[in-house]
Amino acid sequence: MKDKKLKIALCCDAFFPMVDGVINAVHNYASKLSEKHDVTVFVPESPDKNFVDNFPYKVVRCKNLPIKFGDYVTPLPLIDKNFRNQLNQNFDIIHLHSPFTISKSAIKVAKKRKIPLIITLHSQYKQDFKEKTKSNLLTKFMMKYIAKSFNACDELWTMNPKMADLSHEYGYTGGVFVLPNGCDLNKHDIQDNKVDTFRLQYATRNEKLLLYVGRIHILKNIEFILKVCEKLKEKHFPFKMVFVGNGQDFEKFKKMSKNMHLEDSVIFVGKVTDRDKIQYFYKVSDLFVFPSNYDTDGIVKTEAAAYQTPTIFLKDTIVSSCVQDNYNGYIGENDTIKFADKIVDIFKDEQNYKTVCINAEKTLYLTWNDIIAKAEKHYYEIIEEHKKGEEDENKIRRKKQKNLF
Repeated sequence: MKDKKLKIALCCDAFFPMVDGVINAVHNYASKLSEKHDVTVFVPESPDKNFVDNFPYKVVRCKNLPIKFGDYVTPLPLIDKNFRNQLNQNFDIIHLHSPFTISKSAIKVAKKRKIPLIITLHSQYKQDFKEKTKSNLLTKFMMKYIAKSFNACDELWTMNPKMADLSHEYGYTGGVFVLPNGCDLNKHDIQDNKVDTFRLQYATRNEKLLLYVGRIHILKNIEFILKVCEKLKEKHFPFKMVFVGNGQDFEKFKKMSKNMHLEDSVIFVGKVTDRDKIQYFYKVSDLFVFPSNYDTDGIVKTEAAAYQTPTIFLKDTIVSSCVQDNYNGYIGENDTIKFADKIVDIFKDEQNYKTVCINAEKTLYLTWNDIIAKAEKHYYEIIEEHKKGEEDENKIRRKKQKNLF
């Protein structure tokens, strides 16, 4: 069985040209798996009509409703017969990466065709729903909706033990497989002769370069970062803070930065799709700033670790559960003054800082090749278990039928 070429469906309710951690994960699963297997990705239509799906795997797009929630579209398989027909195939396994409309259609197919079905919990959906609906009642309703998707699956995957606990808080009652995300950046691709030139575009030699990569969204605690920058400036700490990414709150936070008189210290680069350029941002930065209460794993912290750039997190967040303070990363208090003090203190002890940089790479850097090899192995195990369960069910059914006569 382990040598069989699998027919795999990956489903997600968001995809390129939108960019976030979940989309990045789905793309890397599909890219790596398609090197050996037949992979189809089922996702929404792109709002950009000029966007072309130029990927090493098949992409099937679903028609959307003319309704958006922030940066995200609303796919509706019920109005797309071709999409449903493409999904209604005899896949060996279906892997869901979100619990919404596309996944609901995939669940129906899996149950009808008796295909093993798994789902990965990537996000803190309760926070999402509360932020978007501003209603406890609607949030409660949506949590019941997604719990049904989770419990319709054979198994739930997530990236760390804290997320496994969260899945049960969300109403999931089954088994959990923990598998972190990987990194698609190759640290050996960096050309050393370009590093200094790239860095000097954003910071002088005596300034510390602080970096954030990701969506520019209120959920990512961008305002907290700006307030920390304000405190650093008050302390006359020499730094530049670079934000790489776009999102629905890009203009809002850019304006906020200007109103806080941070134009000479904070740079909003915008969306960067060139992965080679992203590598250089990580390489030249001194510290990755990620005080997110929302993120669950944060592929970006793994990418930063690849280039020995440590990350500072907020205390008691899910995403910070992977690090030990002052060993392979840093933990700051949920207070802008104390968080700023922590950043200043980090660079006072140069020897410890260098050790943390090395440990970040050693303990946090994982490639997608590492992760997909484990995922593929577990796919085969799930398929075998599902097949055995089907055979056992058939035996029981046949015995019951015999007992009827």
